[in-house]
Amino acid sequence: MRVRQNQPMLSIRIIYLCTDMKKEKILWLAVVILVVLNISCLLVILLRKGERPNKKFDAMIIENLRLNENQIERFNGLKHNHRMQIGRLDRSMQGPFEQYFGLLKGNRDKIKEDSLENVLALLYQQKVELTYSHFADLKAICTPEQQQNMDKIVPFLMQVISPPKKEVHGRGK
Repeated sequence: MRVRQNQPMLSIRIIYLCTDMKKEKILWLAVVILVVLNISCLLVILLRKGERPNKKFDAMIIENLRLNENQIERFNGLKHNHRMQIGRLDRSMQGPFEQYFGLLKGNRDKIKEDSLENVLALLYQQKVELTYSHFADLKAICTPEQQQNMDKIVPFLMQVISPPKKEVHGRGK
């Protein structure tokens, strides 16, 4: 009789072991799926990073100004030159920017802070001037009718190229 009592216990243990193995397989499957999803998300982010985010912006300008093929070609040249110049300025800002915030590591040196702030302000001013000049050059390749359209899209350009607006906290906004 004892043998019969142990047999049901044994079968319950075997079923329990089988369900544990199934649970483990399900968990491993879930982990594999999550890893694949994470890798996929990272790839999408990295591949999009390679895309030019200005593609829609460029298309909007071309469409609203109704640029012809010759003007589009000239606009592309202007964009290339502008990006090269802005890239050089961005790279030249890296050193002073790192030096400026590196000053936080030691004792405060107001003279160095002021000097680096002036360098960064000058470089930022150059970026603003380059961007203004870029859009002035774009306007110069437009016909008088297109220039009127340019005047209409300036507020949109300002939204895209201006620094982000500061949020005012605690003002009931």
